[in-house]
Amino acid sequence: MRMDKVRGLNHIGIDLDTKNRLRLLISYFNARHLFPGKDIRVYETKMGHHLEILGIKSNLIARMILGDCPDRLWFSEERMRIFKRDFDDVLFNIKDGYKREEVNVFSEAW
Repeated sequence: MRMDKVRGLNHIGIDLDTKNRLRLLISYFNARHLFPGKDIRVYETKMGHHLEILGIKSNLIARMILGDCPDRLWFSEERMRIFKRDFDDVLFNIKDGYKREEVNVFSEAW
């Protein structure tokens, strides 16, 4: 089953391919500012972090502002162009070594 059918279409996924804590906090607080009151979840990955903002329809501009991976943005734009859909937000959660455990951005060591 496709992931967007499982989780619904109401989320934005941001893939931060950096372990830089400052970059993570900037994206996190910008997401809080852009989408006040929305649930934001943070997950650690091999390359950095994933942010998920729940209750919002995917938005390429918001993903760009929040620092989403450029290759992932390009992939989404191409899929939207080819399939003539206004929604595409693929956050790959099933990868080798990917832990699906939420992390607290305020408790991580600097």
